[in-house]
Amino acid sequence: MRNKKTQQKPVAPVLSVVSADETTAKLEWTLPSGSALTDGYYYRLKNLTNGQVFDIQYPDSTYIDTTLAGGQRFEYQVQAVNHVGESEWSNTVRVTISPVESATSYRIVAQNNTTQQEVFNSVVNDTFSPVTSLGPGTLYDTLAMRKT
Repeated sequence: MRNKKTQQKPVAPVLSVVSADETTAKLEWTLPSGSALTDGYYYRLKNLTNGQVFDIQYPDSTYIDTTLAGGQRFEYQVQAVNHVGESEWSNTVRVTISPVESATSYRIVAQNNTTQQEVFNSVVNDTFSPVTSLGPGTLYDTLAMRKT
């Protein structure tokens, strides 16, 4: 007679922050031990700050959240889910995203969509700066970039 194993409710993973920058955080969690049956396994990662929930299929054990904004703190938890049920939520990890340094000047470029002709290109230092040379009823591609 064969020795049958039955799947058990998963154990809560341990969550950690691998890295973070101005708009992203890379998170990682522990996988189940070698003896655990992993059929139907997936992970539910929750951003406690904004309520977003991400489902990640086993055996992936990392997630990069690209929805973050500078100057804020985010908190996360993860849980494992299988056919039997859900684990407890993991430990809470915190990610603080540093504010993005403000620029002192910007280059603004406007290009006519039809003719592809550049109609405005200027470096501005003011909070408000008018963009000139635009005509009514014409579509333009515009680009504003931080001048370094």
